[in-house]
Amino acid sequence: MKKDVQETCTSFGIMEKIFIEKNNQGNVWIKFSDTVSAMKAQEKLNSQFFDGRKVFCYFVTEETWNKRVSV
Repeated sequence: MKKDVQETCTSFGIMEKIFIEKNNQGNVWIKFSDTVSAMKAQEKLNSQFFDGRKVFCYFVTEETWNKRVSV
């Protein structure tokens, strides 16, 4: 799944980190190198379907990122 996410998101910009939670909900966390790339990804992917699941894109604070994703 990680490879599929990378291939899909490469066109939006440079990804610094991709983290896939080890739960069955399919939560994927992506940190882009800049805000513009993240905004492009959110605009294009939100409410689309990926691997049969509807995508919901949210921006989170740096604090939330650090709590949820191993840095």
